[in-house]
Amino acid sequence: MGKKIHKCGLYVRVSTEEQAQVEEGSIKNQLARLRRFMGHKSAEKDTFGQSEEWVNAREYVEEGRSAKDTNRPQYQEMVRDIEDGKVNTVLFTELSRISRSTKDFLEFGRFLQDREADFICLQHPELNTATAHGRILLTMLVAMMEFEREINVDRSRRSYQERAGRGLWTGSQLLGYDLIEDRKGHMKVNEADANIVRFIFRAYLKQQSIHKVAALCNQRGYKTKSYESRRGKKHSGTDFSYSSVKQILQQLAYVAQKEVNKQNKGRRDVPDGRDYRVVESDCWKPIIDVDVFNQVQEIIRKNARARGSEKTTQGDAYDFLLGDLLTCHHCGAVLTHGGTKRNGNIISHYIHRKKQRQSDCPLPPNLPARRLDEVIWGRLAQEANEQLDGKLMENLLTSQVTGTVPKNIEDLRSDMAETERAIQENQSEHDNIVKSLGQNGAQAGTRIVAFLKQLSGDIDSLNAQKAEQAKRLKAMEVGSSVDSQIRRILKDRQKSIAQLPPDKKVELAKVLLDGITLKADTIILDRRFRKPIVGTVNPRQGVRSSPWRFLDVEWLN
Repeated sequence: MGKKIHKCGLYVRVSTEEQAQVEEGSIKNQLARLRRFMGHKSAEKDTFGQSEEWVNAREYVEEGRSAKDTNRPQYQEMVRDIEDGKVNTVLFTELSRISRSTKDFLEFGRFLQDREADFICLQHPELNTATAHGRILLTMLVAMMEFEREINVDRSRRSYQERAGRGLWTGSQLLGYDLIEDRKGHMKVNEADANIVRFIFRAYLKQQSIHKVAALCNQRGYKTKSYESRRGKKHSGTDFSYSSVKQILQQLAYVAQKEVNKQNKGRRDVPDGRDYRVVESDCWKPIIDVDVFNQVQEIIRKNARARGSEKTTQGDAYDFLLGDLLTCHHCGAVLTHGGTKRNGNIISHYIHRKKQRQSDCPLPPNLPARRLDEVIWGRLAQEANEQLDGKLMENLLTSQVTGTVPKNIEDLRSDMAETERAIQENQSEHDNIVKSLGQNGAQAGTRIVAFLKQLSGDIDSLNAQKAEQAKRLKAMEVGSSVDSQIRRILKDRQKSIAQLPPDKKVELAKVLLDGITLKADTIILDRRFRKPIVGTVNPRQGVRSSPWRFLDVEWLN
């Protein structure tokens, strides 16, 4: 009889990153138990005196991932290895390490059975997918685990709703406040952070643009909330983005109010007691005046209506980043924007215009806009940084920007002229005094010497003022010909280019590209100044759906 070879995949998991960082913690213990089990099995003999071969094919360590679903990198890697025959036996310490969902666990069991693979759980060795008795025990046990998890989730949700209804803070760290450790749900004002929040509201009332406010915050060196968690992990502040500024502008906590059941906002079909509402709170002091807050909300709504993108359900309107650059090679059609409604949310797509898609078109009817923008813009950012000459790019952008010289530039030029006249007058008076003294300068009185020193000091001060005015004027003149933010972005490399606001990304894409051609499994970026960039859309192994759904693109150049 041939010796059976168990190519083992050892799967271990912990739910939090803190658990993963413990040197002698759960991960190490799980691996030690599984390796010891393999050693014992290799030493066992069957009735014919033979031993099975147990090989440690691979260890899958899942750090900081819940088992509520199968969207886990190491789990998916293990599934692919089973598909490829690299693993035929899965070892784990407890059922909950693999899954807490009955449906997911049973599907995993059927998946192994179809591929003639096994699993072994050290906690319940009698459970397996080979016998009917094992399968029914497995179903009952996993169902109880899922029931326990749902009870815990429901208990936590009820506690959260009760605390929120009493006006207690139930969220995470919030810019402008610090949590009070010995009074859970209470916060105190952090004046340094609160000044940033006040600046954001003032700037938005003036600029009426979230993108501009984010840029102003970053120019001033402001950062988002920096704090240390209860477990001692430090979280550093980051640059402000569109979303972080918008969240601050719409945060009711800044007027000492608390949203309850926020996830149900705008929905009607909700259970009793789970409806959305706002409650007043005396657990922290307000930072923003209510009238100012209401003015900001009205401007946000007005801007949304002006864009034609205000939504009555959950989710933000999506800014398409590729304009009208996308063309279907098969149909010869330029793609446009579209979306489908799912569970009250709009899923954004690039689609063919009406009646332009041919029946045999290899592209799906709906291309995922967010993913396609992300993939192509990742390559465009590299292009803008590494390939395109910065000066040429600047000239192109300059040619696209139109507008008159701002009025404040003329005001500054007038100030500079006044400063120049004052310098000349002081210098002339100084020179005349010195000239009138002639050869008797050494005998000049102390009053005259003091007056000359004063004139010299005034001249130096005026020259410094003139230099500062000239610096400001140059900056204004640059800003009037080329958008100052893009000029800064061109110097800041890839990270800053990725942070361009959506409208600037659309402009930049049109500068870099003549168009984007989509073929059956290929994306071609038609560059203006160099040969095209070609990328292949790879199918996902073990998945039957269209590769355009996931857009795993390999750029060939």
